[in-house]
Amino acid sequence: MIGAWTTATVPPPPAAPVPPPGQGIDQLAFLVGGTWVSVPASGSTRVIEETCTWGPCNQSILTVVVIRSGSQITGNGRGGFNWDAVHQKLLSHSIIEEGGNEQRMVAHQIPLVGSNNQWHFEAEIVINSVVQQRQMTLTQLDPDEMRVDQSELQEGKLVPVASVRYVRRV
Repeated sequence: MIGAWTTATVPPPPAAPVPPPGQGIDQLAFLVGGTWVSVPASGSTRVIEETCTWGPCNQSILTVVVIRSGSQITGNGRGGFNWDAVHQKLLSHSIIEEGGNEQRMVAHQIPLVGSNNQWHFEAEIVINSVVQQRQMTLTQLDPDEMRVDQSELQEGKLVPVASVRYVRRV
């Protein structure tokens, strides 16, 4: 019949596996609430403030970054964490602009054996078209304190980069 509508039943796509509580994106739930503020290195006035909120339906964690030098805002950015249900790992991304430089980062979780309060990521960071390969470990020190340790791949070897410690400001 011309102009008649048919209603075909199309099955929904298969559901992605649902991780148990405390896994998936929930393992980083401690990031949400307040603002994480970096503890400046000795003699520095540079501070990074990162506010984390739940994304839609608590399926991701969104981040807003403000970088200050003293009381002046010198940079800002956005990013987030997601759970890759197919590969069973966390993903992270960010875009940050500071002082005319743009930094883009994509990272995926790699296995870290033996700790419930550490998350290990392999990242590719592009700063003004220069690519860096890094490994980062996020460690929850207590409910309101964390540290990010980084190493950069240089000539086939991982070389430590300065760690950053953060405390939560409510």
